[in-house]
Amino acid sequence: MRPELNAKRKIQALKRRKALLDALIAFVRAHPNISSEARLHPLYNRTGLYFYDTAVIRPLWVKDKVVLRLEKYSEDLASSEGYDPFDVDARMVCEDVSKIPEKRLEKILAKLDEELHGDDD
Repeated sequence: MRPELNAKRKIQALKRRKALLDALIAFVRAHPNISSEARLHPLYNRTGLYFYDTAVIRPLWVKDKVVLRLEKYSEDLASSEGYDPFDVDARMVCEDVSKIPEKRLEKILAKLDEELHGDDD
């Protein structure tokens, strides 16, 4: 492969990764209260926001744009017998949370926590 073409492909791949991080940074800036409850979590070749044993916000490319997908995640759920790690529809709560207001997102996370853990508190 020609060095110029090889370099161009690497630059494109790096720009795509940077776009995922930029979307996550914009979310953290727009939702400081929600973001403070989460921690950065390494995912397969990207970084997400992990809400302790409840959910994860995963940056993804969908139809040539970056979305921040909210997915259920609980260690109990992941270790359950019927859990399929490739069933996106079963995990997905919201396709893109980047434009959702903070108050509404807090309600979604509280409802999700109650659904997964009940009244364990």
